Amino acid sequence: LRTLVPEGSADGLLWHAGTEIDTSAFAADFKAFDKKYFAPGDHDACWFSVIEFEQGPTSLLLRGDFSCRGGCGGPWYTSSDAMWVSSDGLSWTPLDISKTFGGDIGQISGGSNGYIALGGGSPSKVLWVSSDGLTWSRGALPAAALKSGSWASDPASFAGGYVLPGVILEKKGDLPVGGYGGGCVSSGPQITNPPSYLGALWWSADGKTWVQDSLSGTKAAAQVQMTVARIDDHTLLASQTTSAGSRTDSAETDWISTDGKTWTAVDGFAGLYGAFLTHGTRGVIRGCPGVDPSQGITFCVVGAKLNLVALKQTGDVPWIDSWQVALGPTGLLVTADGSRFWIGVPTAG
Repeated sequence: LRTLVPEGSADGLLWHAGTEIDTSAFAADFKAFDKKYFAPGDHDACWFSVIEFEQGPTSLLLRGDFSCRGGCGGPWYTSSDAMWVSSDGLSWTPLDISKTFGGDIGQISGGSNGYIALGGGSPSKVLWVSSDGLTWSRGALPAAALKSGSWASDPASFAGGYVLPGVILEKKGDLPVGGYGGGCVSSGPQITNPPSYLGALWWSADGKTWVQDSLSGTKAAAQVQMTVARIDDHTLLASQTTSAGSRTDSAETDWISTDGKTWTAVDGFAGLYGAFLTHGTRGVIRGCPGVDPSQGITFCVVGAKLNLVALKQTGDVPWIDSWQVALGPTGLLVTADGSRFWIGVPTAG
């Protein structure tokens, strides 16, 4: 159970094994686990989890870790991350994360323009770009994101280049005192003049020269978070969450862009971050808002008017929403445990 073997299929029906994946990056983790948690007959109770699976111009990038059970149901031991790159999904080349990036790396985004990610801690000051996922070079962050009190978040790669979300300090205000800070307000002294921030988006063709985008509907707030996600290789969703400091006054504003520069405010996309499936060119959204998930998996796409449109499903539809789903150029592949598969092929559109 500490062995990884990829399986490939051209149609989701006929599968064949690839080359066993090099897991030497986990050697130290497995050794530490066996020394501390080993239980006779249980030391192979490990599971591999995919953290990221990204597609670039000519390659795939896989990132994951192992979790192992230390006998009698626990305790759990989780390994460090490891990363591999492949041109066909069947043969994978390991990438040394520490040597390549000089430390940890944040969420990697892949698109037809290449790969991009932020490195280091939080707030990060290092940006990395790559065309193939194996060879990486340093990019540059926009000057406004490097100023004190401002920061950048995980960027997105797509056909039109790169988009970097971030937060800019608009007003310094007073330093937090008493119970203010950490995302919530508790009893005790409160600040009357808190700092205020604005969400921001920057676009770049190469990850080195950035231009700040213009956004309608933004407003300064005491707490701001800005994110950007790729719906498909030509469509991005940016989301800004603002709060005055309490747990009950947060609000989300969303925008869609097809070029990374011009953004249109949209409704109905709140809470969908992380629900996007894309194979590079096209994408779908898993879970249509307002639809009972107990009725089965639902999928939406972005319509011509930048609205959510539910896909009509017929045939042997998976009946519960607890499945693994993958999107490919020919349709959807759904499975619960790998013993039975459902294939959904679009008939129009």
